[in-house]
Amino acid sequence: MTDTVIETGLSAENAAHRRAMPTTRLLDGGMLHADVILLEQAIVAGDRWDVAAERLGEHRL
Repeated sequence: MTDTVIETGLSAENAAHRRAMPTTRLLDGGMLHADVILLEQAIVAGDRWDVAAERLGEHRL
């Protein structure tokens, strides 16, 4: 499986987080595919990776 988001234009922090936590790792860790897509959309839109992930987690509580 390949990641669908191109890292061009991402902040250095978001690009580093994507390299450390690619789609396959998130899915293997139990994250829902829909949430992975939402996370990718948020970071492409400019949200910080950790803030977007926290927002998704709070939404799922």
